[in-house]
Amino acid sequence: MFPYLKGIENKEHITKFSVFAMLFVIQIEIVSMIGCITMFGIERNNELIFPKITQTQTVSYFGFMEAGELFVMLQIIAGWFMKLCITFYALLQLFDQIGVKNKFRIYIVAVATFVISFFASSNLLNLFDLLDYLLYIQLFNFVVMPLIGCVICLIKDKYGLGGHRNVFHISAPEQDSKPQSDDQSLSQENA
Repeated sequence: MFPYLKGIENKEHITKFSVFAMLFVIQIEIVSMIGCITMFGIERNNELIFPKITQTQTVSYFGFMEAGELFVMLQIIAGWFMKLCITFYALLQLFDQIGVKNKFRIYIVAVATFVISFFASSNLLNLFDLLDYLLYIQLFNFVVMPLIGCVICLIKDKYGLGGHRNVFHISAPEQDSKPQSDDQSLSQENA
């Protein structure tokens, strides 16, 4: 989340809003886990690979057809959409830092994402196989790579390598060591 913090201009209430967002996500996850446990039971829930996706499938009891659980569908689609937006924004920032200035870059990435998604989801069994790999890709992209980047930045800061400003400790601008008298400050303002 550190790359996204530099784009926020007003950081006054960031802690409060972050706590509200975390509480919202926590209550959604609790309701989702309770829904999975009540629908499948603990034993069956432990056997399923993706119980939330299984919840969205059409169910038939006693001849009545029922769609999957709407809350789970909303949660899965909204979660994947938020991951797409966050990753897409990070990719655009990366393009800016690298110097890629093509005005069609947004459309090229969007079309490539659509084509890959279309072929990945054309067969449900292939999609489940790809989802197994997706877990490892997400672990690498969202945990391992940021950890390596932070360790490299900390090592550079500790040993003074790289010639850049400390990214983790933002200090106030340095001021003169000797205090000015009121007469000197007034003469500087009038000049």
